[in-house]
Parts: sequence; structure tokens; C-alpha cells
Amino acid sequence: MKEMKRKIPHKKQESRKYEFYCAIMFPMSKTILVAGKNMPEASSFTDGISHSGRNIIVSGNITDSEETRKLTIAERKANQAAYEEEKAQEAKTGMCTIEWNGSSPLSARSLVLQTTTIFGGMDEAVLYFDEEQYAAKAEKMDSEEIVRGCDEMIAGYQYLTLEILNSFQKRD
Repeated sequence: MKEMKRKIPHKKQESRKYEFYCAIMFPMSKTILVAGKNMPEASSFTDGISHSGRNIIVSGNITDSEETRKLTIAERKANQAAYEEEKAQEAKTGMCTIEWNGSSPLSARSLVLQTTTIFGGMDEAVLYFDEEQYAAKAEKMDSEEIVRGCDEMIAGYQYLTLEILNSFQKRD
């Protein structure tokens, strides 16, 4: 340690020792869930977030084709194992896409659970509503599409908000 001397006016000069400590703090990465704006449309939004050092989970579209419905149990298990391996590899990059069916409460719970499982927790959430995307579709909607739109635009966000809030309450 280095001794420093300081002059005090009109008093006897005294010697004081000063100790300096340096602590380097490495902040733990926060995990943010970005839902509502699916990939790849959300890429510019998530690019901005990625510069902050956060782990990012982004909602993605459900890919349910006729072929996946006809799979055997063994084939589904193999697909699930491959999916989990793919998500583990994505997680190493700090950004992962998880499928979310906005009109399903089970899918909302699954999205939140996968977020906490992949990165060990969820610290923040952004629910992104793309009004322009829905406004463009609104002109051509029939009654069936209106019902589906309400499920996606209202119920889906309510389900997901409920699951996110429950997750935060359980954590605290």
C-alpha cells in the first residue's frame, strides 16, 4: 500500500493511510422474453436488445404440418430430442426462438416454462403488438377470421401475461 500525506491548514501535519480496493463486477446476464412479434420480423428489435448482453427468447410461429401429425410415438420422441438439442445449441448464442400459439393457454405456459428452463430464469418480458400487421388484414376479414383474430390479439396476450406474472410471483 502506498502512504499518502495530506496537509491540514493551521494544524500539525499528520500522516494518514489510505487503502484502495478495486472490485470488478461482472453482471449476470438477464433473460428477456420477447413475444408477439415473431421471427424473422422481430430480428431488428432483438438485435438492439442483444447489444445489452441479455439472453433473448423470441416467440416463433407454430410449424404444424400434416406430416408431423402422422408420426409414430418413437418418431415424435426423436423429433423432441432433436428439438431440445437444437434449442440447447441456440441458447449458447444467447438468443433462442420458441414456438407460441397465441390462442392457446397451454402454449403460453409452455413458452414461459421453456424460457425459464433454457436460461435458468426470466427477468424481463416484452409483449410486442404489431398493429400494422393486423390492420392490413382487418379489411378482408370475415366472421371466422374476426373470431380467430380476437383469440390471437386479445386472449393470447391475456394468457401469456397471466403466465408471465405467475412466473414472476413464484420467483419472488
